[in-house]
Amino acid sequence: MPDGSSILLPTSEETVIGRESHNEKVANSLSHCDGVSRRHCTLRFDPQGTCVTVIDLGSTNGTWIGDDGEPLMPNEMFTGRLPLEIHLGNRAVVVLRAE
Repeated sequence: MPDGSSILLPTSEETVIGRESHNEKVANSLSHCDGVSRRHCTLRFDPQGTCVTVIDLGSTNGTWIGDDGEPLMPNEMFTGRLPLEIHLGNRAVVVLRAE
């Protein structure tokens, strides 16, 4: 998470990443990140927990995968293998790793 903390996310359910995430630890970690929307993106893990699908939820400041490339369009899906680095807006970086 942007504050350097690690949060174990359940791979069996969809997780919304943002300042008002239903996951309290995620919400607390992102609460002071101005460039992160309340509901920024969604994560869906595959059953094995080795791949994740990232879906931008129409965030104001964009969702990028890795350091390069264009931001995802609203509701665009990207699926990649873990570990995966996600940029939320212009400041927050979230690194997803398999447990």
